[in-house]
Amino acid sequence: GSETPTPTPTHPSPALFFPAENGLAPARTFQLQWVSVGVLQFDEAYFVEIQDVTAGTTYNGVTSSTSYMLPDSLVPSDGQAHTIRWRVAVAARTSDGAYVIVGAPGNTRTFTWQSR
Repeated sequence: GSETPTPTPTHPSPALFFPAENGLAPARTFQLQWVSVGVLQFDEAYFVEIQDVTAGTTYNGVTSSTSYMLPDSLVPSDGQAHTIRWRVAVAARTSDGAYVIVGAPGNTRTFTWQSR
């Protein structure tokens, strides 16, 4: 048989598109972008994890699109550029409204976000 001892992900990890690895982002909002993994089920979405390494904070977002508009509240405003790591994976919504990753863990990209 071709059984595996651990479950395999239902979707591959999305290929991250923008911003480029080690890119420099201006001090404003913009969209993170990636390539579709195919048709998502009705209870699935893209789960976006954004880690501000400089500030030591993490923000999570969910979208059914292949882009995610960064909220204005995340734009650095302390006068220093921030190192940001982000990744995307497919997640399924549970009956209690939480999201559980069901796709392959996404690759991480890093960019520098200038401060206002």
